[in-house]
Amino acid sequence: TVTVSYDKFWLDILKRLVDFSLEELKNIDEDYSSYLANLVKGFIKKFNIKDIDAICSHGHTALHQPERGLTYQIGNLPNIANLLNQKVVCDFRVQDVEFGGQGAPLVPVGDQLLFSQYDFCLNLGGFANVSTEINNVRIAYDICPVNIVLNYYVKQLDLDFDDEGEINQIGAAIE
Repeated sequence: TVTVSYDKFWLDILKRLVDFSLEELKNIDEDYSSYLANLVKGFIKKFNIKDIDAICSHGHTALHQPERGLTYQIGNLPNIANLLNQKVVCDFRVQDVEFGGQGAPLVPVGDQLLFSQYDFCLNLGGFANVSTEINNVRIAYDICPVNIVLNYYVKQLDLDFDDEGEINQIGAAIE
């Protein structure tokens, strides 16, 4: 696993996505796709990866209102495939919302394949989501914010993230 922090330029742009016009978002989408492609190229080169089945990118959320059937992701363009000369799987969040989902189609599939012995699976990411099986159909839905809240508080300490969980280790578990 490799974590790449955004530079100030991308942090500023990504925080203000809701302020841009559709035309501006299209341009940002192209630039962000190129940015992602360059990061992936660097990763492939650094780790000397030769055999790639596909690269998946759900993009970065600019708008997400799945209850209204709306989601818009940047950095999701097939252009990434051309820049990398690789197969790229994209738009899966968008397609999931179009089919009535919450925009996280991979979570219930992964949970079903890896953890089918459990009644519920809880995923703690930017938002917590849970998956379960009802009438032989795996469903998943968001519950509440998680890492997005932690990120807010880490920012108050002038940090991008809790590197190696150092801040977390200061605390004590409540049993």
